[in-house]
Amino acid sequence: MDARALLGQAFNDFIFNDIPLHLIHLLTMNLVDRIFVRQHFKPVIDNITDNELKPARVETSLRKMKDKLTALVKTKVKYAILSHRWFDVGEPTYQEFVGGTNVVGSGADKLVMFCQKAKEYGCEFAWSDTCCIDKTSSSELDESIRSMFRWYRESYICIAYLGETISLEGLEGDAWFTRGWTLQELLAPSQIKFYKKDWTPLTSVPNDKEDNPRSIMFPISRITNISIMDLCYFTPGMWGYSMRERLSWASHRKTTRVEDMAYCLIGIFDINLTVAYGEGRRAFLRLQQAIIENNDSWEIFAWEGEPSPYNSAIASGPECYPKFFIDGKGIIALAWYGDLDTSNKQYSAGDKLFAMTNHGLRIKVLFRKVWRVERDPEVETRYTLSMSSLEDIVVDVTVDVMGMELDLALSSTYRWGRPCAGLAIGILDYEVGGEVDTSRSYTAFLLHHPNDKLDLYEKVPTKKVVKVKVDDMAQAMTAQKLRETRSSERLTEDEAATYMQGIEELEKEPLEIYIH
Repeated sequence: MDARALLGQAFNDFIFNDIPLHLIHLLTMNLVDRIFVRQHFKPVIDNITDNELKPARVETSLRKMKDKLTALVKTKVKYAILSHRWFDVGEPTYQEFVGGTNVVGSGADKLVMFCQKAKEYGCEFAWSDTCCIDKTSSSELDESIRSMFRWYRESYICIAYLGETISLEGLEGDAWFTRGWTLQELLAPSQIKFYKKDWTPLTSVPNDKEDNPRSIMFPISRITNISIMDLCYFTPGMWGYSMRERLSWASHRKTTRVEDMAYCLIGIFDINLTVAYGEGRRAFLRLQQAIIENNDSWEIFAWEGEPSPYNSAIASGPECYPKFFIDGKGIIALAWYGDLDTSNKQYSAGDKLFAMTNHGLRIKVLFRKVWRVERDPEVETRYTLSMSSLEDIVVDVTVDVMGMELDLALSSTYRWGRPCAGLAIGILDYEVGGEVDTSRSYTAFLLHHPNDKLDLYEKVPTKKVVKVKVDDMAQAMTAQKLRETRSSERLTEDEAATYMQGIEELEKEPLEIYIH
């Protein structure tokens, strides 16, 4: 296909798929649509010279040729985009802008200053979420939220206004770093420029996304616990441990609407999620379901704190994912960091075929029954659990549970009619084939089976992610020992032996269970 004809196709694709629905035309300060933008830039695209097309023409692959032409189009079709915290009142709306209302106040002043800075970067168009989205149209709002990451990604420059910052030293105290939506606004753009409260630049460089030691990205990395590589070269999506790390970036951020805590992460994970304001916390459940459908890493389940009200295996929000910390040596976190073999080993761990079903989460775990439970006399919610019934073998884990709805000491003494009843440890990141390494710690669920007719478990919510070491040489009690210590259950020796055989089968290899 001829490069010039393909250029026209790349131009149309970029206009109608990759830029915002409405933009501010900086010359007239009117809101315009994509048709206007296309007509404005068409003469510019038509005047692209053969010399400019030469790098694309030498490509033998049609895909690579189009990529080169799209990159060329982006150098011509430029718009600036604003990242900011909304004021409580006074932000100009779409209806006010279209209706020609003379808006005054701090919100209007901020918009004027943003447009001025956009012009300084050679942009003829600009976008602000306050006035460029018709929020009375549910379809436009839905499309805008789902496309917003891409709009920030494709912008020529992102102007980030830190309304509480008066100096570089006070950067950490700005609430811009605590909001949910500003996370994607920090990560998505290839160029970003930070401005202080008085609209003077925080640095002297034109693009603050630099990875040199003097870059503002280094203090921002410490503030956000996001690595320099992700700040400067972020790629949306998920793989292996990066999925859980990315959830942790939002763990200390807030949004006004509870649903937005899920919606603001759509672009970061590159997933599709319909917008349904009014659904409340169900939005974060749907976000995790979408992640589960597109990712096979066990780390989505490595969370702590309150569960979702809809399923005990699912976190209630990003606050459940412990932060990844950055120090002088790099990132310290749950996942292994190091050589490629170690990373691949971590990624290959656990069940790869887990899924959400109408019975809850279906997943294979390495099953270890909890035989003894001791409550801490000083901390009411703290328990020590033992996965061995033999008193001279110690295989213990200490957990702090959330609330007191479930007494673990009582939960471990259910009738022995069902081998799976009571408490169990379900190890998530076991090695291929169910092998365990007694020298390392594993991540696990604390599971409770209520001994009812449905073979469904519940995850017991804990204040911290459960980490456990497994001594696979420690056997559960023998049938004779079981009969002696559980005489109150009135088990015959045959019944005890049958029960022990059931337990050994359960713990032999990864067990498929359902968690509701």
